[in-house]
Amino acid sequence: MSDIETEEVNMDVREFEEFVPCVIERMRADGCAEGPIGTAEWVLRWFAEFCREEEVGDVGDDAVADFCARRFGFDAGDAKLPTRTALRKPLLTAMGSCRTGSYCKTHQPGVVHEVPECMRGVYSLVITDFVGERRETGLRTKERKAWMAAKFLTFVAESGVGDIARLRMEDVDAFVGSLSGYAPATLRCLRGTLRELLDWMAGRGMVGLSGRMAFPVPKGSSRSTVLSYYTKDEVERIVAGIDASTRRGKPCLLVVALFALAGMRAGDAASLTLSDIDWDAGLIRIARQRTGEPLDVPMPDEVRYPPVDHMRNARPDSASGPDHLLVTVNAPHTRMRGAGTLGRIVGRRVEAAGVEPGRRRHGPHSLRHSLATNMLAADVPVSAISDVLGHGSARTTEACLTVDLAHARDLASGVPP
Repeated sequence: MSDIETEEVNMDVREFEEFVPCVIERMRADGCAEGPIGTAEWVLRWFAEFCREEEVGDVGDDAVADFCARRFGFDAGDAKLPTRTALRKPLLTAMGSCRTGSYCKTHQPGVVHEVPECMRGVYSLVITDFVGERRETGLRTKERKAWMAAKFLTFVAESGVGDIARLRMEDVDAFVGSLSGYAPATLRCLRGTLRELLDWMAGRGMVGLSGRMAFPVPKGSSRSTVLSYYTKDEVERIVAGIDASTRRGKPCLLVVALFALAGMRAGDAASLTLSDIDWDAGLIRIARQRTGEPLDVPMPDEVRYPPVDHMRNARPDSASGPDHLLVTVNAPHTRMRGAGTLGRIVGRRVEAAGVEPGRRRHGPHSLRHSLATNMLAADVPVSAISDVLGHGSARTTEACLTVDLAHARDLASGVPP
């Protein structure tokens, strides 16, 4: 079972039965809903009966694996279907609680690629030169590049390409076709990483085709696509529509305020801790998730109150990690990760405010871009907007502001472009 700790759990059946109420009590204290708690009680009771019937001496990982295989017919270490995941989760929760006194929110195994021997030399160069030398790149980006390289090299090797110099366009097409089950946005990101990898290989004479040959980029105006934009009035309606007097409303207000009023990126907001806030200077001092570089985000008055209110009156006491501002609502309360969760919160707030998005996107970046555009419409200098967005130069800000000053004023005043 690849996702279960190697340290053994040493309990007999009687000790396990006595331990089960402790697990249920911990789940209930963490705020788990009664539905999952009822499922956990049922599964753990059935597992205890199984151990008694089979006269299991040590109730541990082997017993869990045997129970899942014989009673339900699946491998406990490879539960891909939702029903199987729901059945094994109480068991792994109990085993984890016995070992550490706590438990994991999820029990998904990590993805590990063993690169074929014929590609190990290439992969070693990829790790040291393509991935390792990019110091300005964030850790998650490096991990994605390494994962993509391993997956690609494994695929072409298993397809009969023993020497990377023999790589053909057909091999690249076949690999891209094998990437099924991913969302369109994820596929675009993966193709972009592969394009970059092939360009790097071609630049060193390792392959005869480049990423630009495999994935040509159509040329067009940099202003041909206007980022989604919400007027100042719409943003105010979104913020005002949040009931910050409720326990669920407080984190929603904090999330929206960080994007719409402070202009933060989703990844930076998800990693935000209370210690990152310099109250005296009125700044949020962070290390950017994408590059690791330090960044000071100005805090307008509207952003000062939500973090304090959330920490004092809404953030669960049982949240893992004493300092992270944004944690999941459902137990166990762990740090929010990725733009998906934050995007859903923003989308629901837009809908609840009665703002009709139409064909506009309604996620964190839309609110961030709206802040910049509304500042531009109010004659705020581009250099000041660049400071708020955390851009390295005003030129980057100008490229992101896809509407000119006159257009921004028209949008802010409701005049059609």
